[in-house]
Amino acid sequence: MARHPLQRLESPSRLFSLLLHTAGLVSFTLSFRWLDRWDHPMVKGYGGYYQHLTNIGLAMAFVTFALGVAADLTLHRPLFALKNAMSVTSAPLEVLISLLYWGIRAIDTALLYPPEMELYWVTDVGFHLVPAVVLTLDLLLLSPPWTIRAYAAMAISMGIAFLYWGWVELCFSHNGWYPYPIFAILDTPQRVALFTGAASLMTASTVLLKWLSSSSIRPDPHQQDNTLTPQIVPTLPTACTASRIASSTIAPRSAPFASSSLRTLQQTSRRAYSSQPPKDKNGIKVLPFVALLGLCSISYTLLVNSRNGTKPPPSDNMPLIDGPSKKPALAAPAKSTPTFSPKTTTVLFVLGGPGAGKGTQCANLVKHHGFTHLSAGDLLRAEQDRPGSQFGQLIKDYIKDGLIVPMEVTVQLLENAMQATIDAAGPGAAEHRFLIDGFPRKMDQAVKFEAAVCPAKLVLFYDCPEATMEARLLERGKTSGRADDNAESIRKRFRTFVETSMPVVDYFAQEGRVIKIDATSTPEDVYEVTKTQLKARLSNF
Repeated sequence: MARHPLQRLESPSRLFSLLLHTAGLVSFTLSFRWLDRWDHPMVKGYGGYYQHLTNIGLAMAFVTFALGVAADLTLHRPLFALKNAMSVTSAPLEVLISLLYWGIRAIDTALLYPPEMELYWVTDVGFHLVPAVVLTLDLLLLSPPWTIRAYAAMAISMGIAFLYWGWVELCFSHNGWYPYPIFAILDTPQRVALFTGAASLMTASTVLLKWLSSSSIRPDPHQQDNTLTPQIVPTLPTACTASRIASSTIAPRSAPFASSSLRTLQQTSRRAYSSQPPKDKNGIKVLPFVALLGLCSISYTLLVNSRNGTKPPPSDNMPLIDGPSKKPALAAPAKSTPTFSPKTTTVLFVLGGPGAGKGTQCANLVKHHGFTHLSAGDLLRAEQDRPGSQFGQLIKDYIKDGLIVPMEVTVQLLENAMQATIDAAGPGAAEHRFLIDGFPRKMDQAVKFEAAVCPAKLVLFYDCPEATMEARLLERGKTSGRADDNAESIRKRFRTFVETSMPVVDYFAQEGRVIKIDATSTPEDVYEVTKTQLKARLSNF
């Protein structure tokens, strides 16, 4: 890569440049602030959030625009040149990240992240679209043109792709999981194809941006005419002949002028840049490219094969559950049939906002109708307090922040509790009836539970206004001692319920499996309505 003679070393519009760089820097800073507040097992693993290519590209974009702001404020030309050099690499990388992310996301979001990691659209755009847009604007408007050979672009792209692959495998050897679930689905040859395709796409992005940046340059009126218009200038032999004539005919006192004329002729002894560009001899060198690809592929195939024999070390105290940090959800084979048959096991989901009175109604049904009450929240709280639990702190932080605990954790806890109840009842029990309180909280949880554990017969949905629920929870918080019974956590739980749990209610309502009950009345009145509705819908009630 080399700087083009006409590349700008200062902004053509200092105000626009400063505004663009500042806006980009603010966006990147907000994204990093979000990452610092992101509490997920991956952050605590080897490599942290830099296991994701998105965050590596974001760091490069941050450095690029920090240099841009410094150059705009100081008008220091070396800073501007350094910013341009960073932009040549970071802009194509961000374009690659955006193309890959949104392309794969259109196919299936589960290939990019597990359900509990889904981003709000504003955050999603801030990470996966804004950097590519602002870096492309900076490259095209503030620093063109620039030069980079096709083979050099390939080498940079291939180097980034395979260095990132090596980094991913190194993190896996420490953590036991991949940052993107798609890596767990693909085998080694498929990963080679994925990273090679990504490198080729980045090369294409680099070439396209190079062409766009070269076409976006405008003539500088302050430059001399010989750099803007076609000129035929003397060849080198002509210049030498002229110099000999000058040296033989001009008086000694004119020697300095002759030397100056010679230098002028020698400096202009080729066509100016814009008159006739030199022939591009920068074709793709196929043999070195194939050799580089083969070397990287063989190296990382050996790395993966040797790594497969070294599993992550087990925990000293094995947890009650196999959490998501052991194996991505997509990597585990799905069960062909649920663990429990709906013919002998009746499952009712009990849903409603926090403070709707679900626990009270479940207690009445257990007391008078022989249901087993399983509260997802109680099971999670018991797991977080269990000595030696690997995921105790994770669950505690999720509950405190009003967030949904990873699906694999909750589903496995419920299945274990149901199995323990059935085992305790013995083989003589003809039927088992469960009330599952506060679950499912999201559609993916509902789908996974019904596919892997047991389909639900009905959903009891207790409808209650937020103001009523908040008053109930604040009153309960005075004596409950629960960390999530405070105003801030309560409001977060309300938002989470509306955004993630109401679609579950709507889904089951479309299937005719929802009993909606007004929960604003007294507990006794609500229970009477519940009994009446269940008698009408359940034959064995």
